[in-house]
Amino acid sequence: MAAVGVEIKHPEAVPEEACSAKATKQGEGLRQYYLQHIHELQLQVRQKTHNLNRLEAQRNELNSRGSMDLFSNSHL
Repeated sequence: MAAVGVEIKHPEAVPEEACSAKATKQGEGLRQYYLQHIHELQLQVRQKTHNLNRLEAQRNELNSRGSMDLFSNSHL
């Protein structure tokens, strides 16, 4: 039977700077995720505000037409 040599490596102590740099990269990814989400929500707010303004203008136009119709019919 042949003998096999096995080398066991123990993890070396890692300086705190290396750990914090890795945590910063992980935190940066999370930060980018939330920034992207915020931008998407801001876009939705702009779109919905634009839609609200459009609908308000449409309502005002229809109301003014209705007022004109009522006014013209009452003087017949």
